[in-house]
Amino acid sequence: MDSETHDPIDLQTKELKETNSMVEEFMLLANISVAERIVDEFPECALLRRHPAPPPSNYDILVKAAKSKEVRASWPRAA
Repeated sequence: MDSETHDPIDLQTKELKETNSMVEEFMLLANISVAERIVDEFPECALLRRHPAPPPSNYDILVKAAKSKEVRASWPRAA
């Protein structure tokens, strides 16, 4: 970053890791939980945006990790 103008003077590629995708999925699940609570508490004035359901393959890493610890992972399927 230029010290005077604060303009960027260089860029670099960020490597995305599998964990980035898992964090994104958990953030979406958290947003869904909050949205459900908003609708329950304020049904007359709740204005929410709906995201498309993530593909089931997005959960493959989570399911594999859960199975390795003998934990069953499940979530609601999109209609």
